[in-house]
Amino acid sequence: MTKILGSVTALLLSVSLMMLGHGMQTTLIPLRADVEQISDTAIGIISSMFYVGFLVGGVLGPQLIVRAGHIRAFAALVSLGSAAALLHPLVIDAWVWGFARFITGFCISAMYLIIESWLNDKADNKTRGLVMSTYTIVVFLAVMLGQVAMTWLDVVGFQAFVIASILLSIAAIPVALTKSAQPAPIAVVRLRPFVLYKRSPAAIVACTFAGMSIGALFSLIPLYSTRIGLDPNFIPLSAGALMFGGLLLQYPLGRLSDFIDRRYVLMLGCIAAIAVCIFASLFPTANPLTVIIIVTLLGGLTQPLYAIAAAHAFDYTEQADMVETAAGVVLAYGLGSIFGPTIASLAMTSVGPQGLFAVVSASLALLAVFLFYRVLRREGMSIEDKSDYDYASSAPVGGIMGPELYEEGEDDYVLVPEEYVSTDQDEDTTAETPFNDEEDDEGTP
Repeated sequence: MTKILGSVTALLLSVSLMMLGHGMQTTLIPLRADVEQISDTAIGIISSMFYVGFLVGGVLGPQLIVRAGHIRAFAALVSLGSAAALLHPLVIDAWVWGFARFITGFCISAMYLIIESWLNDKADNKTRGLVMSTYTIVVFLAVMLGQVAMTWLDVVGFQAFVIASILLSIAAIPVALTKSAQPAPIAVVRLRPFVLYKRSPAAIVACTFAGMSIGALFSLIPLYSTRIGLDPNFIPLSAGALMFGGLLLQYPLGRLSDFIDRRYVLMLGCIAAIAVCIFASLFPTANPLTVIIIVTLLGGLTQPLYAIAAAHAFDYTEQADMVETAAGVVLAYGLGSIFGPTIASLAMTSVGPQGLFAVVSASLALLAVFLFYRVLRREGMSIEDKSDYDYASSAPVGGIMGPELYEEGEDDYVLVPEEYVSTDQDEDTTAETPFNDEEDDEGTP
C-alpha cells in the first residue's frame, strides 16, 4: 500500500494545496460579499456561477488536455485560477465576482479531471479503489481545512485572497517537477442523458436533487451563520462542519446501501436531513456548538447522497458504459448545484436565513417522493447482483478514461487521442469512432 500511494504523492500534494485554496474561497467569498453589502440574491448567483463553470470545465476539460497535455494544461489552469482569486479584492462588483467564480469553477473542474485521469493511469484494477478513495479523502480534508483556516484570517482586505492565490499557484509545483511520466490524454465519451435516465431514473434524479441541496448548503452556510448572529470566530468552523459530516458518514451509509435497496438508503438520508432542517428552523439558535452539530448532521446526511445515487446507477450499467455513466451522474449533480444556491438565496431574501433550510427540505422531499414512486414501479436489485459500494464513486469528477479501457465495439462514441489509434487512420488530433447506438430494451430500474 505504501509503495502504491508513494507513487502518487506528488499528485495528492498538488490536489491538497489546490483544495486548501478552494476551501478558503468557499467561506471567504460569501462573507466578504456580505461585508461589501452585496445582496443575498446576488451572493447566491455568484455561488451558482462557480457550478456553471464547474460544469463547463467538465465538458471542455478533456479537449484541453488532449490539446496541451496534462502538465501544460494543469499549469495554465492553475495560473488562471490564481488570477481569478486575486480579481475579487481588486474589483468589488457582483458581476465581476460572478465571472471570477465561473473561471474558478472551470479551472477546478478541469484540474480534477487531470488529477483523476493521472491517478487512474498510475493505478491498476487491484489498486485503483485504494488510490481513488485516498484521493477523495484528501479532497474532503483539504477543503475542510481551507474553510476552517478562515478562523485565523480577516475577510476584509487582500490577505486571505492572496493566500488562497498562493496555495493555488504552488499546487502546480509538485506536478511540474514530478519524475513520473505524463499519462496518455484521456478519451472523451459522448453523453446521452436520455439513455442514462432510461437506464436508472432514480440515480439521475437523485444526483440532480442532491446537487441542489449540497450546492445550496456548501455555498450559503457561511452567509446563514452570519445572518443568525453566530460569533464570527465560529463561522468558518460551521462551514467546515459540513465537509466533516460528509467525511464521517460517506462510507457507513454507502456500505449500508450494499445490503439493502440503495433507494431506501437515499430516502432515509432525505427524511433524516429534512428532520434536521425542521428542527433548525423551529428552534433557531446562535449557540456555536448547536449550529456546528446541526451542520455536521446535514453534511453527513446529504453529502453521501450523490455517491449512493452514483453507485445505484453503476449497478444497472454494463462495463462498457461505465465511463459514460460516471460522466452522466456528474453532469446531473452539476446541473442541480447550479440552481441550488440561487433558489436558496432568493428564499433567504424572502423569509430570512431559515429560507436556506426550506429550500433544502423541499428539494429532499421531492427526491424522497420520487424515490418512493420508483420503489413501487420497480423491484430492487438483489444483494448478489450489486457491485460493492466504492468510496471513490464520491470523487468530484467522473467520466475519465485511460486508453487501456477503450475497446472496439463499445456502445457509444469515443474520442481517442491520435497516439492511440492505428496509423492508417486520418491524421487528425482525435479520431471519432462510431459504434452501435441502439438503445437497451431492458426494463428501467
